[in-house]
Amino acid sequence: MDALRAWFRRPTGAFLPAALILLGAFALLVAGRAEESRAEAEAVIIAGDVVNVRKGPGTNTAIVAQVRRGERYAVLERKGDWIRIAYRPGKSGWVAGWLTRPAPAAGGIAYAAEKADAFVEAAVRDLNVRSGPGTDRPVIGRIQPGTRYPLLDTAGDWRKIRLSDGRTGWVAGWLSVVVPAEGSTAQAARENTAAGPGAPPSRAAGGTAPQPARVRIDTDVANFRNGPTLDANVIGKLLRGTTGRVIAREGDWVKIALDDGTEGWVAGWLVAPAEEASDRGTVVIVADGTNIRKAPSLTADIVRVARLGERYPIVEGIGDWYAVRLDDGSIAYVAAWVVSKDGVIDRVTGGRLLGRTIVLDPGHGGIDDGATGIDGTKEKALNLAVALRLEEKLIAEGATVILTRRDDRTVSLQDRVARAVTAGADVFLSLHHNTHPSPAMRGTITFYHRDQALAQAIQAALVAKTGLADLGARYGNYYVLRENPRPSALIEFGFISNAAEVAVLKSPAMIDREAEGVVEGLVRYFSTQQTAQKGTRAVR
Repeated sequence: MDALRAWFRRPTGAFLPAALILLGAFALLVAGRAEESRAEAEAVIIAGDVVNVRKGPGTNTAIVAQVRRGERYAVLERKGDWIRIAYRPGKSGWVAGWLTRPAPAAGGIAYAAEKADAFVEAAVRDLNVRSGPGTDRPVIGRIQPGTRYPLLDTAGDWRKIRLSDGRTGWVAGWLSVVVPAEGSTAQAARENTAAGPGAPPSRAAGGTAPQPARVRIDTDVANFRNGPTLDANVIGKLLRGTTGRVIAREGDWVKIALDDGTEGWVAGWLVAPAEEASDRGTVVIVADGTNIRKAPSLTADIVRVARLGERYPIVEGIGDWYAVRLDDGSIAYVAAWVVSKDGVIDRVTGGRLLGRTIVLDPGHGGIDDGATGIDGTKEKALNLAVALRLEEKLIAEGATVILTRRDDRTVSLQDRVARAVTAGADVFLSLHHNTHPSPAMRGTITFYHRDQALAQAIQAALVAKTGLADLGARYGNYYVLRENPRPSALIEFGFISNAAEVAVLKSPAMIDREAEGVVEGLVRYFSTQQTAQKGTRAVR
């Protein structure tokens, strides 16, 4: 006690430094508590298998550590699309925000104050709300997980919502989820129908109109399932305008029979009443900008440029082409590999890729044409043509397929990677066509960053199927490979700067062979991976 009194009797000049030290320590304690408090309030779960922790918020900064899928970390700071986390006591670093997901928070779900048949909830933190359906549209706000917004409309992979302040905007479908509302109109209709499932719908209570006998798909692509839940298996995909006869209802789900007799369930919030359809077969356009031609040839004159979802009656099939009847009664031709017959992309019950999720990334698009061929061919268009054909073949093998774009739109590299991460893709494939100053350069290359076995399997199968020159599986430091935690490869199918090769690459027969080659490569890759895993277990 005497020592303490003596300390306080020290001259002011000696007391001031000590006081400053105490104040500094107190400030650090407060700052530490504040950061700790924020960490308790906000945390993220790592969504990639192995994610780099960097010194700064950018891919050009040094890697200081790595974190793994499922690990939870406190959020200390945000800068753009990057998050600073405390990955060890006293250690912090930056991770890419698109490779994380929000950690579950305490409390219930908050709802936007409006009645609706379905709501949209963000699946990631700080989800951009845009003025229109596309990544090239201006950002007008951001939403967070835990709040549900009324679903107003859909356009391709985008969802239109109403914000709490009354404004409307669009969010990416692959970064959000649709949640049916309790007591929605579809559910009420079922509960007000006394006859029960399968019976003709009766007039609902309150004098409302009877439920339609037929419905049509009112979104660009809807999953066709074997049961009335989001967990039921997808047995096909139905395009906008596809119609079916209603045979049962359960909750917010509708069971329909297609014109060919196939039965399945679709979400009630994705359909609208339809007039009775004719028995004539139709084709449905699956991509904006599809050319309809005067004759069944890629060199024939274009008579119409069709948009996604348009339907045309089939007159006859001619090889890889359909003769279709236009609105004015005239006959024109459309390539079979860019349309879907009767709106049904697939009805898969098995296959060598059953249960696998494949993300296809047609390179470039929108304002980015990619390379331009010696004959004027735009790389972005050829990439998309291959992707759409490959999608059909993968679905036929039982795979779930996600495209980063299915029309001519701009998609950022970050969004392309995010699609693979949020989908938990088994494989991500970026599809491209090459160019070179020398017009003699030709051949196929498959690039990898980490997944050499994947690239080698695809390269070998592609070359065997197409007969194109084998330029090998090579290392490539591309963003969509380097920053992608999912198994990934980038395919350069051939050189559109070579006159002879581009002519072959554009042909429907070659596009078909390329798609078959990629499928075979994936089958071999997964088979090899399973064998390796069994071998590892045996050694253990």
